[in-house]
Amino acid sequence: MKFKQSWTKRKKVVLLLAVTGIVVAAAAGWLWRLNSLQSAGSGQYETYEVKTGDISLMASGTAQLVAGQSADLSFPVSGVVSQLNVAVGDQVKSGDILAVLDGDEELQLQISQQQLAVNAAQSTLDALTGNPDDIIAQAQLSLATAQETYAEAKKNLHSEDQMRCLPELTGAYYKQYEEQVEEAIPWEKERDNPDTIYGWQYIMQHLYAIYAKRDKLYDNYLYCQGYTEQEIIDSQSALLTAEADLAQAQSHYDTVSANNGVDQEAIDLAQATLDNAQAQLALAQEQLSKLVLTAPIDGTVTALNGEVGDEVSTATFVTLVDLENPEVTINMDEIDLENIAVGCDASVEFSSISGRTFSGTVTAISPVMANGFGYTTVFGDVQLDTVNLGEGQRLPIGLSGTVDVTCESRTGVPLVSLEALHTLDDGRTVAYVLTDSGQVEERQVETGVQNYTLAEVVSGLNVGEKVITSGLEISG
Repeated sequence: MKFKQSWTKRKKVVLLLAVTGIVVAAAAGWLWRLNSLQSAGSGQYETYEVKTGDISLMASGTAQLVAGQSADLSFPVSGVVSQLNVAVGDQVKSGDILAVLDGDEELQLQISQQQLAVNAAQSTLDALTGNPDDIIAQAQLSLATAQETYAEAKKNLHSEDQMRCLPELTGAYYKQYEEQVEEAIPWEKERDNPDTIYGWQYIMQHLYAIYAKRDKLYDNYLYCQGYTEQEIIDSQSALLTAEADLAQAQSHYDTVSANNGVDQEAIDLAQATLDNAQAQLALAQEQLSKLVLTAPIDGTVTALNGEVGDEVSTATFVTLVDLENPEVTINMDEIDLENIAVGCDASVEFSSISGRTFSGTVTAISPVMANGFGYTTVFGDVQLDTVNLGEGQRLPIGLSGTVDVTCESRTGVPLVSLEALHTLDDGRTVAYVLTDSGQVEERQVETGVQNYTLAEVVSGLNVGEKVITSGLEISG
């Protein structure tokens, strides 16, 4: 990134001393070359002595402190706020739950159930794809268990002709119950009659006997009334289930015994069951995520648009701003575009904080520039290094100041004034050296890092040599 001194191209070299020699080199593509000039006195020239020093490629501009990351957060669905965990001014960490919409408890329960289903399906699949000997042994055990269950279900089977409570018997139980109720009435009257001729103990013996028989009959009635039909249904259903389980267990055992522990059909079914359970779990989790607002960054709550009980839409509900790691926006003139790049060092000074410079790094250069007030502005961002202001203190957002950006630096290198450098029509950069004898020598110079006034000398000039900065007119 070198600055060309185009203002030197069209000037005619007017030598204030007699010209001692001019060598024309037309083959090189330029009109003439000045090898040496004689001077009646070096005081007619202004010179610069090549010296050793430090130089940086630097650009300057204005700066303003802005918040780091920010996030406007909203629910993807409408709903009623059931939980709010933050208030304006609260600091949160990435992953913190900020707010929840109504319905999350049901989804949490559904997720728990689906997770159990996933675990069970995974266990089944693992059992089908494990050690062949273990698989065969387990299949044999399952078959034996299924056989026992089937035998028990068959034993407990009831049918129409096996009913323990026929309709006539159920009705008889109730009729006998009513008879016992009627039989107890006269004895209850005698119990309550102060003039009864019967003794109290005698009366109560009769009543206790009647009550016991009455209650037994009623219990039998209730038992038979609800037992018969349902018992038949339940027993038949149990038998059918046991029969199906037995057939499946037998088939699985036969398959794994014949295929060295592999039942591909069962494996495929278990895999499909697992896939379905996982899909249902993912669906429930996705639905829950729509009801839970989570912080994506560390930051401070700067805005909150609702409270518990409010019905909210998909508009912004919470605004988070990272105030702990502020950034600096920088504005520079377009002439500095070549002198700045992402990764360059930056130093920032704020107008209201005297005596302190904050270091940072250029993190972005905008590809779009702005035009206004007669010049073009380049925009960029600077991330400040850790700012230690003391516990609980931070830089106020909005601070303004200046920024210096340094992309390249050299230490202990030869330096020459830009006023001594001239760019010829053929593109070469030259300088004119005033020798101790008063001669003027043209030197081709290679430069490195440049700033607004100086350039690093890579080759062509030596430390201590004097180069002419004015008093020489040049034309090409």
